[in-house]
Amino acid sequence: MRVENRVPGGDVNPYLAVAGMIAAGIDGIEKKMTLEPRFDGNAYALETDRVPNTLQMARDLWVNSAWAKEAFGERVHKHYTHMVDTDLAQFNKAVTDFELIRGFERY
Repeated sequence: MRVENRVPGGDVNPYLAVAGMIAAGIDGIEKKMTLEPRFDGNAYALETDRVPNTLQMARDLWVNSAWAKEAFGERVHKHYTHMVDTDLAQFNKAVTDFELIRGFERY
């Protein structure tokens, strides 16, 4: 058996990350999944699915993931969805320096 684990970023919630890794490992073992062959080279040059690069994209994947709901339970899934929705609402209300400068440039 070969196991592969990618270390997440330093900004990750360690409890959520470890729980997710354990749940994913168990899911893979139960479904008898096989890993892709090892890749050597520039992964950024590949035409393949990408990790979401915005909080909104990550939120949408999380909300629509039946696997996440099953792995973490409905209550935890709803809690993190609410937390991210709150963060996104605050983020979307903020006016950035770019928006202020760009607005003045136009008028």
